[in-house]
Amino acid sequence: VKTDRKKEQTSSRADVLAVFEHWRNVMGKSKRALLDDKRKRRVQWAIKHYGFEGAKKAVDGCKASPFHQGDNPARRNHNDLTLIFRSAEHTERFIAFADDPPRPDGYQAKAGGQFHGVGHDKAGWDVDENGVPRL
Repeated sequence: VKTDRKKEQTSSRADVLAVFEHWRNVMGKSKRALLDDKRKRRVQWAIKHYGFEGAKKAVDGCKASPFHQGDNPARRNHNDLTLIFRSAEHTERFIAFADDPPRPDGYQAKAGGQFHGVGHDKAGWDVDENGVPRL
């Protein structure tokens, strides 16, 4: 039984590293970006709840969002792993963005032509006081 447990931990560690490397590559992060404890815990949480492929898909969805890639009033990227996997709501939104990327104005065609609070409208950008989109 101890051998099986050790095998599970090794496999999980490999999956966490693979998701981290996927994020680094997709987002163009340098080799100096570290897999610290906070990022590691969030990736483990995402894999546990959404699976390995779901976690990678959420990263891809964040990359597909113009707002999260710097097309926002602050001209800042909002694409850290801790944001992507902050909550179920965040993770599920980014997974949806992978299949149905939002336009810069926040419109999503597959979501029934809905605006999802990402982007801007006549009233301006829908962001909180820190410049983070309201999801």
